[in-house]
Formats: sequence, C-alpha cells, structure tokens
Amino acid sequence: PLDILYAAEILRKNGHTPLVFDMRVLAWDLNLLQVAVKECQVLIVTTTPYDQVQNYFLDYRYAYSIQVVKFLMESMPARPIAVVGAHATVRPDLVLRDFAPTFLILGEYEFSLLNVISSLEAGISLINIPNIAFMNQGLMVKTLTEPQWLRPTIPDDLFPAFDLVPMAKYYGNDYLGTIPVRKYGWAVIQGSRGCRFGCKYCHNFWGKQVRYRSPKSIVEELKILVEKYGVDSVFFIDATFTQNRSWTIEICNQIINTNLKLLWTAETRCDLIDSDLLLLMKRAGCQSLWFGIESFSDEVL
Repeated sequence: PLDILYAAEILRKNGHTPLVFDMRVLAWDLNLLQVAVKECQVLIVTTTPYDQVQNYFLDYRYAYSIQVVKFLMESMPARPIAVVGAHATVRPDLVLRDFAPTFLILGEYEFSLLNVISSLEAGISLINIPNIAFMNQGLMVKTLTEPQWLRPTIPDDLFPAFDLVPMAKYYGNDYLGTIPVRKYGWAVIQGSRGCRFGCKYCHNFWGKQVRYRSPKSIVEELKILVEKYGVDSVFFIDATFTQNRSWTIEICNQIINTNLKLLWTAETRCDLIDSDLLLLMKRAGCQSLWFGIESFSDEVL
C-alpha cells in the first residue's frame, strides 16, 4: 500500500509513530484489529491502496472497508476516523453516507495528512484544511480545493516505510501458460503519477498532468527492495510507463549500470513502444508489459 507507506514515512519524519495494518495480507478478524489500533489517536482507512486505484469501481474492498470503519466507529466512538482513496475523492457524498466516518481526505493525501493530524492534536477545526469533506447537520461540507495537495510531487528523498508492513507476505503472479501462480519476493513501485490520455475504461486518479520522480530515486528504491527485503520482481504501477521515452530509457540504463538483478513488469500503450525501446527494457529486466486495449475496432474507436 504505497500511499499509506508514504504517508507513514512523512509522519515518522515529523515525530509521529505511525502503525500500518494491511488487512489484505494480515487477514485478521476485526476484534484483533481493534486491539492493535487501541493506542492510535487517529485512524486512517483507505478503500483503494494505490496499487488498486485505477479500476476502483470494480473493487470489492469498498464493502469490506465499510465493515471495518463501522466496526471501529462503534467500538471506538471517541476516535477520529478518516476515509481516503478513489471512492472518497470521486463520490464523497456516497462515502460519507455509506461509511459515516469522522471526515474524508480527498485526492493524494500523503502530504496533507500531516497537516490534518497536527490540527486534530491542537484542537483546530478541519474547516480550514484543504481537500476535506465531512457531514454537518445532515449536509456535506467540502473545504477549499488546493491542487498542489490533490496532485503533489513526490520528493526524490522520500521512500515508502516498507519496514512497517510484512513485505515477505506480498506476492504477485507468474504465469504457467495462462495459469497464474503466486510469486513471492514481489513488490510494487511508482515512478510517475498521471497520464495524458483519456481511456474510457480507466479511472485516472492521478490526473492528466504527469509528475515524474527522477530515475536515480527510482533505482535507489529498487536497490532498497532488492538488498533489504529480498525482492526479485516488481510491478511499476505507473499508468503509462513509456509515455516519456527519454525518462524510461534513463531508468533502464541506470538499472543496467547498477547491475540490479530483478525482473519487472509495467503498463503502457501499444503506440508508445518500438523495437529499440523494448530491447533496452528487456536488457534492464522487463519480463512483461500490460496493455490496455480500448477496442480492436477502428470504427468503435
């Protein structure tokens, strides 16, 4: 859950002690979760971790997240609970109705969360914090929208707090023919946010303005995953990995030059690749690409 791990690292750098519980891999019952979070002063629940944010409308986790939030609200009524993610950003009215949380944080919340936590600790109203939604006397209140908080740029010296989750439990898929097989030693990484295209089937949570991390920062994070956590396969969750050709080439060259031993997968478009780029990506460890196909019919397109 890269979003939560980025947010946790920002909080930790500012003197807080965050805890992260990814129920996808822990598989705890809610009573055990309640015991684990009993000392936490603020609870943040995401319906769509960033690795599941594109097709949020297909995500079964929405219903499960409702159960989690309602259970915690009933068992810990004095504890502020915020809901974040694509659902809260796109339809805050529905999330406030279905979850009844204390408030929502809209957009990419990693950096605004620190401001929210500080305000809550100081007893300051959230009405002056951008990108917040909450209910007041039966009506939804949305605070001022500030694009720089909705669409932040990730600093090159900020890496997810991987140590706060059980990295060995995460897995992706290898394929024997068409049969998916669990692959451990696997992680996700994000080098860019945003996509300039407008495919109808994809929810572009990141917006059309593309923001890039430096290739050096990306390769440094890959080294952390390989050397500290034994990862040998990663999935780039960038919406369109090859939309900036020179950036993609530089990442590949740096992976090759640092002699990183790992395989990786990415997503892109059919019109944004060529044989030279594919050969370089293969040399850098790319083992597969995912393509989003809107239609095979020119007439439909």
